[in-house]
Amino acid sequence: MHPEYLGNPAFRIAVFAPFNHGKSTLLNALLGNRALPIALRPTTGTAIVVKYGKNIKTCVRTNDGAEVCENGTDILKKFAVLDGDRCMREDVVSVEVSCPHSLLAKGVELIDLPGTDDMEAQNHLVYSQLITVDLVVQVLDARKLFTLGEVSKLQDWLMNRGITTSIFVLNFMNLLEIEDCKEVASRARSLAGELRGDLPNNMSNLYRVDALPALRARMKGDVAAANQSGILLFESNLDRIVDNLSPGIEYIRLPRLLAIREQLKQNLLAQAQPLETEVQNADRDRQAAIERLRGGSSKSRMLLRLA
Repeated sequence: MHPEYLGNPAFRIAVFAPFNHGKSTLLNALLGNRALPIALRPTTGTAIVVKYGKNIKTCVRTNDGAEVCENGTDILKKFAVLDGDRCMREDVVSVEVSCPHSLLAKGVELIDLPGTDDMEAQNHLVYSQLITVDLVVQVLDARKLFTLGEVSKLQDWLMNRGITTSIFVLNFMNLLEIEDCKEVASRARSLAGELRGDLPNNMSNLYRVDALPALRARMKGDVAAANQSGILLFESNLDRIVDNLSPGIEYIRLPRLLAIREQLKQNLLAQAQPLETEVQNADRDRQAAIERLRGGSSKSRMLLRLA
């Protein structure tokens, strides 16, 4: 748990998914531009925090205390994407992008996380970052909906850690046949209904957004196409969810503290168990040695009496 999380007044929303599920594309469609790096290979190499700003600007802080700030987002290619070996830069402490958007102007921070299921270091970063956000947007691939791995990750990475405010975005439905769309949508509604968590009952936790068509429509200013892609409905409802949840932000964060406390307790107990066993074995050996000495002393006294 990052200590600054508790005192951070911003409402933090993270986009969470395996590699190549369209996380950055979805965020760019929401923001209305190509602010974040997109490619067919794993690109996001660190947590990119998007905050409100009148102009698009990027600030990168490194572990030597240096800060590099430039207009636009070109420096993300240097500091915030994976290298040719799919590794993250180890010297980057934080990456922040300022962007003009009504949702951000309300004090919301959007976090673009690295894709999971690619490299262990990225999984570790995502795992640690998820506990510092107030709402998780999990992007699903309609072509392989709610795999066993996704359900397991949802349980292990979110629900078991007190992260019970999450919504789902179903991407790539535009690539399916109509009949398949109906079947996938039905299954998605059923599973999402079982995984509502603490989201208010009057708000949906499942949205269809065709991320790439949505981004193209927003870039062209094509409102009809943007509406058809699902991005406008998603944006409107995300705004409503923030308005509903943000006044009780402390009640969102408290269960996570309790879950982390319990995990720390269990970890400490697990670490202490080998030491406890070692102490018990040492005590047993000491008692055995004492008994041997006592037995030897008794035998010596008996020999003296016989003599």
